[in-house]
Amino acid sequence: MLLTPRINALIWKVVLLPMEPKRTHFSKRMEEIGNDVPDNDLTILKTERLEKGLSVLDLTNSNPTQLELDFPWSSILEELDFHAFSDYSPDPKGLTTARKAISETIYSSDLSENLILTSGSSESLSYLLKLLTNPGDSILLPTPGYPLFPFIANLESVEFVEYPLFFEEKSNQWEYSIESMQKMIRKNTKAVLIVTPNNPTGSILSKQEWEKWEAWSIETQIPLIFDTVFSDFILNKEKELDTSFVPTKSKAPVFVLNGISKMLFLPQWKLAWILVLGEKEFQQTAIRSLEFISDTYLSVNSFIQKKIPELLVWKSMIQNQWKRRISRNLYLCKSFDWKSIQLSFQFGNAGYYGYFEIGDRDSEKFCEILLKETGILLHPGSLFNFPDEKERVIFSLVVDEILLEDGLQKLFKFCLEGKEVLAKFGASL
Repeated sequence: MLLTPRINALIWKVVLLPMEPKRTHFSKRMEEIGNDVPDNDLTILKTERLEKGLSVLDLTNSNPTQLELDFPWSSILEELDFHAFSDYSPDPKGLTTARKAISETIYSSDLSENLILTSGSSESLSYLLKLLTNPGDSILLPTPGYPLFPFIANLESVEFVEYPLFFEEKSNQWEYSIESMQKMIRKNTKAVLIVTPNNPTGSILSKQEWEKWEAWSIETQIPLIFDTVFSDFILNKEKELDTSFVPTKSKAPVFVLNGISKMLFLPQWKLAWILVLGEKEFQQTAIRSLEFISDTYLSVNSFIQKKIPELLVWKSMIQNQWKRRISRNLYLCKSFDWKSIQLSFQFGNAGYYGYFEIGDRDSEKFCEILLKETGILLHPGSLFNFPDEKERVIFSLVVDEILLEDGLQKLFKFCLEGKEVLAKFGASL
């Protein structure tokens, strides 16, 4: 058979030339969340210090399992009935006894039929994105805010749009603004996240402001997702009454999130919940759909569901020691003359983070220098998407008091004496 030159060329190109090896396809989600991006310089510096046997004075730690808090383990565990815990009778909404205990203790009424139990507030949000959005839809997230939320959105193939909190100079606090939120609404916006109290700004949506947001949600039928995991930790006593506004009923489509990670300092026992509010038809449809999603995973273990009624009895005792530590650490932070080294100590109305305003110094570079020269680890404000016009570094108010005092003294001394070092690294005073 005589082949034309064109056919010969095609055979040479397709058959005879070595073919490129095939590669496994990975989801674009991994690229979008930056999974292939190398560790940042601060993480690399921390790892290098630890590998060399050098100490790291971690002032960012807020993990309650690592902060030497007293927990009534013996009382909780000594009465275990292993036969009771060996039974597995899954309910996609969560065991009725668990939902009733949460409802009565946290919301002072029987809302158990409106509760869906999950293994954590991150899973709660992921369930809601499955419920409310299609790939390519968008949700609104507050900023500054916790950096985990955008990752959850990306993993659900949902775009996130950030709406800004505003800094009120008079109160020295970050505040919510419904006007700033409304400006960010798009045609494909399917939900708005409100974190109250917010982390790390401590912003609280007041009851008066909530009524505006609720009316807007009723009008637009865009659901509001309330993340309230820090609601037990109010630092500003004038704001304490505002915690009572967290809705337990509403005509708007509303989801309220909470869990025991912060409430009982048990992140390792993995229990959270979604409270569904709104008109009856909306509630029924949302709950039925969330049951289906939950039934697909059944991620909440039986042990914690059966133990939660007993655990909630210890809520006040557990939280009081945490609150005392925060109060002592706040007193300690206020005892330094930060202005003399051109720092400004700030803390929000709630939560358990504090931060320093460091002027126009780059927060990431400042943290790198501080870690390299003193071993002190702080979070750069850029991690929480604080605006650039005032750079900030973030630290935990629940670290051990002695550890915090040591770290603050070293920070103060370094800023006082280390001007040449800071200038050398481009973060001059």
